[in-house]
Amino acid sequence: MTLRTLIAATALIGAVPLLTAAAPAPTAQRAAKVSITPAGGHLLGSATARTKIVEYASYTCPHCAVFETEAAGELKADYVRKGIASFELRNLIRDPIDLTAAILARCGTPAQFFDNHHLIMRNQNVWLSAAKTATPETRKSWFEGSYTERLGKIAKDTGLYRLMQSRGFTPAQLDACLADEKARKLIADMSEGGQKLGVKGTPSFMLNGKLLEDVYGWAALKPLLPKA
Repeated sequence: MTLRTLIAATALIGAVPLLTAAAPAPTAQRAAKVSITPAGGHLLGSATARTKIVEYASYTCPHCAVFETEAAGELKADYVRKGIASFELRNLIRDPIDLTAAILARCGTPAQFFDNHHLIMRNQNVWLSAAKTATPETRKSWFEGSYTERLGKIAKDTGLYRLMQSRGFTPAQLDACLADEKARKLIADMSEGGQKLGVKGTPSFMLNGKLLEDVYGWAALKPLLPKA
């Protein structure tokens, strides 16, 4: 999967109704250690936890936003913080808007990632609706200029830029994140790595290194975990 392919993609995925207001991130997200894995994902909790959960997520995936809403508090408070499991979030990029959100979620330190991720997912219906209702002229501009200029237009026109400013990031910091070619390549490589592992859609989950079949949400994943 190349960056040019990602930028050239045009599909916009519909959203399901979610909370429109930013909700405070669960306490466990702030308390647990966050580190970057060799795959490029963000790991919440101990790398030596006996149960290792990996989610492949897309920011333009409605079911991924539902999973974040349903599972964030319980999974990270009852499992990660207690050392029962670790949780790793990896990207599987579907389109340029998804790529833009993924890059912005990585702004700041690793410790800030899950709060960024939580805010973006909880407000998915707002910024994705803005993308869907953008005028043809606005959408056309998303494919003009350099990669950085294109992502910047998407971020500002959808409201993702403003959303990240509510987290305390300055325009200069957000512009620097969008211009980070290493981050773009890492995200693209992570997505390609997921596809090589057999990940075909999002959300998809791995448990202790095994890709789970027919598990696409918290209701199906929870029974497979050790009891909290």
